[in-house]
Amino acid sequence: MKSYLGTEIDLLLTLRPAKATTFFLGYSQMIQTDTMERVKGNQNASGFNGWAWAMFRLNPMVLGL
Repeated sequence: MKSYLGTEIDLLLTLRPAKATTFFLGYSQMIQTDTMERVKGNQNASGFNGWAWAMFRLNPMVLGL
């Protein structure tokens, strides 16, 4: 077997509507090889491994510091 397991592609979008708030949206795609299928026991026969995520960050300003 070859040691190469696959390729992961990640996309990230960052939005900052105000100074104290940030939105993050992401998507990841794993493209597996035959070696990955053998190592993992062929759990995902389609080879499609994609997932999306979202995060909101709030950084409030503390007055007096």
